[in-house]
Amino acid sequence: MRAAYLVQTHCTPDQVLRLLATLRRGSPEAVLVVAHDPSAEPLDERELDALGAIHFRPARPGRRGYWSLFEPYPEAVERLDRSGLDYDWLVYLSGQDYPVRPLAGSEALLAASPYDGYLTWIDAAGPSSEGRRRQGRLRYEYQYRDVAWGAPALAALHALNGVQPWFHVHRTYGPRLGVRARRTPFGPGLRPYWGSQWTSLRRACAERVAEAARGGEPLARYFARTVCPDEAFAQTVLVNDPRFRLANDNLRYLDVRGSRNGRPRVLTMADAPALAAGGYCFARKLDPAVDPGLLDWLDERLAAG
Repeated sequence: MRAAYLVQTHCTPDQVLRLLATLRRGSPEAVLVVAHDPSAEPLDERELDALGAIHFRPARPGRRGYWSLFEPYPEAVERLDRSGLDYDWLVYLSGQDYPVRPLAGSEALLAASPYDGYLTWIDAAGPSSEGRRRQGRLRYEYQYRDVAWGAPALAALHALNGVQPWFHVHRTYGPRLGVRARRTPFGPGLRPYWGSQWTSLRRACAERVAEAARGGEPLARYFARTVCPDEAFAQTVLVNDPRFRLANDNLRYLDVRGSRNGRPRVLTMADAPALAAGGYCFARKLDPAVDPGLLDWLDERLAAG
């Protein structure tokens, strides 16, 4: 079994290169793919080449809540196809992820798995994991565009969010104005699902997502005007496809308790017992500026096997 690791990054070069070096040490035959945000500080291409990484900078910066944050995924799958490199699983990571256990164990799990993919999902028509009843509908049943109105006008429209169903002002990622779609692509054969952006998928699943994400596809065009399509596109494509057997678990440790926007908190050494006790392959998010000791502890854990 050969794994490919897609690392989508925007954080500091030192942290990204540390993650990539750890992946290379843990899996010498793995394929490494790096999609580094064009607005971020550049990575050292000589170090990337020394690690044997396929690397590119997406055409535009990834904005949280926008389709641009998902664009590197289908581009990476297409680059892998053009490279001719063979792989069995594509593991999708952020630059602030880190292995929790030796990659040999994680890859053995994938090699023996009865599943075609590990990802998280819930029905977008139901309440969110935080209990917010309308969040999925507001994200994926409306078509949004950016607005540049003054604060008073925006506040006045925002006040109408809860009293009518025809439009919605979204200020967390934007500001954006959404108009309820007269016709959505959803129906009896296609339910919308959403979950975490970060997944581990067999090659056939990854290629199916990339195929559906091509710019001319109606589903991609629709999702490109929703809020947080990166958290719903792969789920909607794959969960509705009867060919694939999926586990509702992305094998990551993160903590979003108390978050109102889905952002996980930065982990510290206080999380080490949970990381050691769980059946996780990766954890996020880590920041050496907040707690460098946790990264050092994980390196010792990985070296001990």
